[in-house]
Parts: sequence; C-alpha cells; structure tokens
Amino acid sequence: FLYGFWSGAAMIIGLSGALILIGLFFAEPLNKMKLLTPPDFYRRKYGRAMEVMVSSLMVFSSTIFVGGCLVAVGFIFQIFLGISYWLGILIVSVGILMYTVPGGLISVVNTDLIQLAMVLVGVIALVIFMMTSGIGTEIPQEIFDTHQIINPGNGALINLAILLALGVGNIIAVDFLGRIFAIDNPKTAKWAFYIAGIGTLLVGIPFIIIGTASTGIFDTLNIPVDPANEPVLLTLLANVSPTVFSIPITLGILAAAVSTADGLIVAASSIISHNLLGYNPEDINNHGDKLLFVSRLNTIPIAILGILFAMFIPVSGILIILSFDILLSGAVVPFILGLFWSKSNTPAAIASFLSGSFTRLILFVLTPSFYGLSNNVMFIEGFFTSAFDGMPTIISPAVSLITFVLVALVTQKSHPPREII
Repeated sequence: FLYGFWSGAAMIIGLSGALILIGLFFAEPLNKMKLLTPPDFYRRKYGRAMEVMVSSLMVFSSTIFVGGCLVAVGFIFQIFLGISYWLGILIVSVGILMYTVPGGLISVVNTDLIQLAMVLVGVIALVIFMMTSGIGTEIPQEIFDTHQIINPGNGALINLAILLALGVGNIIAVDFLGRIFAIDNPKTAKWAFYIAGIGTLLVGIPFIIIGTASTGIFDTLNIPVDPANEPVLLTLLANVSPTVFSIPITLGILAAAVSTADGLIVAASSIISHNLLGYNPEDINNHGDKLLFVSRLNTIPIAILGILFAMFIPVSGILIILSFDILLSGAVVPFILGLFWSKSNTPAAIASFLSGSFTRLILFVLTPSFYGLSNNVMFIEGFFTSAFDGMPTIISPAVSLITFVLVALVTQKSHPPREII
C-alpha cells in the first residue's frame, strides 16, 4: 500500500524462492542425515560451540517471527471484534499454549489440518472477491513498473534486502528444516518444497494485488486509513468487502498466523531443550522423556517473548523479514558452505558467524530505519541516513562469506575440515 506492488511481491517471491531452493539443493541431503533440529547440523560439522551460538540465534529469530504472527492476530481481534490489540494477542497465545504444551508437535499437526482448510477457503473467497469487484484488473500497469526494483530512491535497496532475507535467510528457517527432518523419503521432501514454493506464489500474489489496489478504493470511498499503524487488507475487509467474503478471508489469515506461530513455538522449544540444554531423545538415562517434558515447558517463554515483540513492534511484515535477516547475517554461509565446500572448517564457521552477526547488529544500530520503518529500537545518530536502509542486509552476509573463505584457507592445516557424522 505504502511502497507499491513490488515491495509486497518481494516477500512472496523471496519466500517462494527459498522453498524452491530448498527443494533443489537441500531437502534430499538434509533428509538423509536424520537430524532432529537444524543446529544438529552445525554440531556435527563444526562442534558444540557453533551449535550453541546458532541455537541461540535461531531461538531469537523464531520468537521474532512468532511476534509477527501475533501482530496479525491482534489486529484481527481489534478491527473485527472490537477487542483491544494486546488482549487479542493474549487470548490467542493462551489458546495456542493450551494445545501445544500438552500435545506438542502432534497437536500442531492435527490443528494445522483444520487451519489449512480455513486458509484454502479464505484464498478462494479472496479470488472470487477480486474477480467480482474488479480489483484484480485495476493495477496491472504497476506490476511492470521497474522503478521499485532498480531505483534506490523508490525503495529498490529495501526490496532487494527483502528478497535476500526471505529468499536466502529462509533456507535455514527452523520450521522448514524441521519438516525436512520429519519426512520419511528424501524425494518426497524435495517435491514437497517444490509444491510449497509454487503454492506460495499462487496464494500470496492475490493478497499483494488487493493491498496495492486498495489505495484507489479507500480514496474513492473516503475511508480513512493509516497504513503505517494498521493492516490495509483487514481494514479493506472490514469496511468494503461483503461479509460473505470477509469472514472466510479473515479466518484464513487467522488460521495461517496461528498455524505458523504454533509450529515455530514448538520448534524453538525443541532447540532449547535438545541443543542448548543437551537433552537427547536416544539417551538411555531417560533423557528422551525429559526432552519431551522440557520442550513442552519451553513453549511458554517462547510465547511470552513473541508477545513482547508483537507489543513493541506491531508491524507483522517487518518482524517476519527481520527474523530471517538475522539468520542471513551469520548462520546461512556456514550452513551452505558446510554442505557444499570441502574446505569448510570450524574456525571459519565461528569467525563467519560472529563477523556477520556483529556487522548486522552494528549497522542496525547506526541506521535510522529498517525496511522503511523508523528505528525506535536502537539507533545512534550521525552515521547513516534512511537512504542506507536495505544495505545492512546485503553487507552482513557478504562479510560473513568473505570471512569464512579467508579463515578456512588460512587454517586448513591447523584445523582440517570435519566430516558430517
């Protein structure tokens, strides 16, 4: 709505691209490794220190993503039910914990089936609404406006950063990799991600078109809207769309947010229990039972942290992008090169992780905005302007990559590469 078609499409294309890349290069080899959690790979390839660092980063990233999902939930309750934003978030968070704490991953899978049906009905309703209202025919010219992807003054750097964060950072998303590990057959894992990537495009693009076209709709109907502080699509559904369309679309959005949040909460809690606290499901000293118990207890602090992020930064898309930006900065390079470069070793991975992560943190603090949102989190004035927005996402993984290669080449004799065992 604020920045045009391509600013929204970058998220969908990036997410879809990540799913397809996972199917092409990562699903089969990772499925064959029989891992339990994503940080298990880092432990096998680089050792315990790397496992702990990556685990901490992935848990932090997941809580931010959970916050992004809860933002959408809070606005749905506020706009459609008249319940305050924070109370809506609290109600749904308690509801999620009521079935994830006792039921764990099984409860998430079972509820996902219901939520998926709601999402599909919502998407079908959205497409019908677009066709009958003429919205889908109002903005084709903007789709071909390349200024948003080649002109930095029109947000090209931000759009490129979004593509990188979601298209590459998403490769090591804990919920994606968790699904790879859970699938029995490597080929099934590969094709599942192909289908998911194509499906993401088909489902996501109609939502972007609606958001872009709503500019003219609100102007025509004189409906006040504050896109910086409220979701445009939900405002459109509440004020313009017929109820027969609004209800299934809104329920679909709610289901998508909840199904993503509960999966991330369970995945992050498993990382805390298994990779940080060291509980092993195959341990003969009853650690398997402890892992299950501790993992379910850990869902509570993960949910609480997600609530705090949703309260502090109530912009769903920004939180989701930021969660993968964090992974991209330091954890992606050691993951990819660890799989495909024979010279990858532990010193290179640690140096790469630290250099990329600290570069991202420093640039975040020195940049007055992130993804177009004013940086009210941590900002030191006097270094960069908002025109630099987007560059931190590009620079950080580049620093990580250069550091990895240089350190690996220098330390080959003192620290020979480890086999992934």
